[in-house]
Amino acid sequence: SLGEGSSLVFLRQSRILLYKCVSSAMIAFTLDDTGAIVGNFEFLPNVIKSENVDDTDDESLNGPYLNWTELGCIEKADALYYRVAFVARSTRNNKPQMVYIEYNHDRSRLKKLKMPGNTGLNLSM
Repeated sequence: SLGEGSSLVFLRQSRILLYKCVSSAMIAFTLDDTGAIVGNFEFLPNVIKSENVDDTDDESLNGPYLNWTELGCIEKADALYYRVAFVARSTRNNKPQMVYIEYNHDRSRLKKLKMPGNTGLNLSM
């Protein structure tokens, strides 16, 4: 049983279906060309600890993870990575944080997106 789901997101470029349970990890289901599920793995934990985010502040993040947007693919060291942005919440002050993840079948890297100080924009939700 997967538990009570809070979100379901399909990432077309990498052909994975993300399923987020209310207080559990986000699970990724890998799909084949016909749309059949051929595997699964933990995509994001329920709480992303600060040491797992490529950033200088000491702030952990948690869900719900919202507003998923695919940003395309990049190539690094002869490996293809997918990029996806999403919004998480700070565990310190519950404010939204824009984050992106670069991932492929072997590795992943998370990084917080910082807004330039002069834009006058915020992520109030």
